[in-house]
Amino acid sequence: MRLQAAPTIIVVALVISAALCALGCGGSTATIGKDAASEQAGDAAADRGAADARGDATPDGRVQADSRSGTDSKADVKPDLAADAALDVKAETADEIADEPPCVPACEGKECGEDGCGESCGECAWPEQCVAGVCVCVPDCDAKVCGPDGCGGTCGPCAAGLWCEGGACGQLKPVHVWSRRMGTSGKDEVNAVAVDGEGNIYVTGQLGKGPVDFGCGVLADVSGYFDAFLLKLSPSGECIWSKRLGTSLTATQGRSVGIASDGGVLVSGSFDGASLDMGEAGMLVGEAEYEWCCYDPTCQGCKNICSDIFLGRYSALGEALQAAEYGTCVGDWPTSAVQAFDGHVLLTGGFYAGFPLDLGGGPLAPTWSGEPAKGPEGFVARFSPLGGHLWSKSLSSPGPDFARQVQATGTGRVHVLGAFDWSEIDLGGGAVKMHDEPPGCIHNGGATSCTDMYLLALDEDGTHIWSKGMGGARVDEPFAMAIGEDGTTYVSGESDSQVFVSGTWSLPITASEFHDSDGVVGAVDADGKDAWWLLVWGEGQQGATSVAVGGDGRSYVAGYSTEDAFGVATQQVQMAGCAATAAFVSSIKDGQPLWTYGWCGIHNGLTAPVRIALEPSGCIVVASGVVGDSENIGGQDLLAVGGDNGFPGDVLVAKFCQEFVAVKE
Repeated sequence: MRLQAAPTIIVVALVISAALCALGCGGSTATIGKDAASEQAGDAAADRGAADARGDATPDGRVQADSRSGTDSKADVKPDLAADAALDVKAETADEIADEPPCVPACEGKECGEDGCGESCGECAWPEQCVAGVCVCVPDCDAKVCGPDGCGGTCGPCAAGLWCEGGACGQLKPVHVWSRRMGTSGKDEVNAVAVDGEGNIYVTGQLGKGPVDFGCGVLADVSGYFDAFLLKLSPSGECIWSKRLGTSLTATQGRSVGIASDGGVLVSGSFDGASLDMGEAGMLVGEAEYEWCCYDPTCQGCKNICSDIFLGRYSALGEALQAAEYGTCVGDWPTSAVQAFDGHVLLTGGFYAGFPLDLGGGPLAPTWSGEPAKGPEGFVARFSPLGGHLWSKSLSSPGPDFARQVQATGTGRVHVLGAFDWSEIDLGGGAVKMHDEPPGCIHNGGATSCTDMYLLALDEDGTHIWSKGMGGARVDEPFAMAIGEDGTTYVSGESDSQVFVSGTWSLPITASEFHDSDGVVGAVDADGKDAWWLLVWGEGQQGATSVAVGGDGRSYVAGYSTEDAFGVATQQVQMAGCAATAAFVSSIKDGQPLWTYGWCGIHNGLTAPVRIALEPSGCIVVASGVVGDSENIGGQDLLAVGGDNGFPGDVLVAKFCQEFVAVKE
């Protein structure tokens, strides 16, 4: 029989109590005091006398226990009986416990909760809770109308044009923080801007004639024509350092700028002269023959297209660490240079057909095997962190082609954005067809020239993954791209086709006159499938010249409009009488604009593109060329420094942040 713990304790207690009672009830209770001691001594003497009479006394006078008389041996016998009884009960209880089977945990079909033996079947990871032995995520939407519920779902969507922050839906509004206008007395332009992890700003482009002071010292004119510049500003817009690069009597341009993996900066550009001084990195020697500038021996006359590519890397302190030159005897130019996540350098640009460019792996062979190519061809290349050639390839069709920009994904992929002016182009995965080529379209340039955009994905070794074309029946030109953390590629450009097509998307262009255009902005996922597209629309010309993406999935587009009134998707913008072309920057989520901010003063999208980059905090940095005696951006009047009438005269850099205003839905 199995004894429960409580009855066993009671039995032991009763036995011990009975034994003590027997001991106490058989004689007088011990009393502390002199009289009690005397009485006990007398009793002991009487006992010894009786023992002597019976012969029971021991030689030392002690009374020998008599097993026949319980009254004479109560002091020795009764405690022994109590102890024996307690031991017997304990032994019996131990035997019964030993016979009891061990506790078996009951965790079958359970991933959490008690196992029945005082232990646990497992613990749930936060924010899951244990319900009936199963870990279950319980959505947390208390006092929230939107945003994540903690279980992979949402507490609800916000209406179109609203943003979710802190569980509330509201409007995001741009806030002007600061803006600066700088330059020479000549024509200055901006081609690229980038922001590092600390919010420092890098800008490159070209400067006109005359000295310039960006705020950290005067830079003298080098060429008397166009010089490249590289400028570093603090997050508050103060000059940290500046560089001016040029060659005697010829043009030098800064084309692209990107953040290096060591915190420094990469800059690429073109130079026409015999040499270019890159400071601590040494002198670059050009290969273009300036006296003979024909890109095609069969052409009539000579064209000023004699330029070589320069690629430089500077430390965060402005020290020139590396420099390289690439070129042929005619014109070559870069369009984009960035550093991949592993420190490798990616470069895109163009060269002229008939004069193959060697980037370190041998002359680039055309990817088109049919009719001989004419005009410019695009290329993409990858170099080691120390500048060693890894691979390079031509991206070409029989017509003019160019590679506009290159970007690297976080997984090592290489994406290239470009355009082609032919019925099709093979980028390594088969022919990419032009959309709706109209009869009589004149390729290789001309009044009715037709171009389509392309987007190309390569692996880190340069192997083709996928490629796609985008465009319509006339000119579709790409300007910029950016890649999100999930591998989505955001593309911006412009189109003057009647309909712009990408995948299953078809956008009717509002431009009514030839050469008028609409801006196009889209998102293509990591597998090359279209997520969304929108138009920057209106009368006249509109273009989307730059795009950026933040870690929260919001994208940003900048561009221009030749009209005071224009629209970004469903959002209409009305400017107040711009004397020059209007510029804008817009925030977009899932193809819907959240806000748009515009200002006046740029020349046009091609001559003075509006460029943007994002700070780690989410603030937006805008850089462009600007004209006009005085332009107002965010309530701040910016007076002209220089520039000829009708051309971008100065360098503009501005910073906008965003504020959230909750609304009741």
